[in-house]
Amino acid sequence: MGDLLLSRAFAELAVDGGQQQVAELSSASVALALGELAQRHDAYDTSISEGRYLERCSLKTARLFESACRVGRLASGAPGTEGLAQFGREIGLAFQLLDDVLDVTGPPERTGKARGRTCSTAPSPCP
Repeated sequence: MGDLLLSRAFAELAVDGGQQQVAELSSASVALALGELAQRHDAYDTSISEGRYLERCSLKTARLFESACRVGRLASGAPGTEGLAQFGREIGLAFQLLDDVLDVTGPPERTGKARGRTCSTAPSPCP
């Protein structure tokens, strides 16, 4: 909920010259919060479909990478962001897929996380 409120604050604080970047960050923050809520809702449910899993990944990591690419392009003043945005989405999705695989199969000494946990400090499994 805090992430959602923060994203709304971004939108309210947008100032001249940076409105597009703040709006982009706000949108990404909302998507991230929705993805996190979906992940918590789906916790321990082994019947989650591939589509639902990919939707969560798209809302979280893929959207964050997409936003980083868009904001960089907007800050440069160069026209057009869609090509970079697509690149960011795909890299973000690949990153999340690999991270999730490593959560299950990665050696703890390399990942910094115990197997089966999605974060290093939470009880197993991570909520």
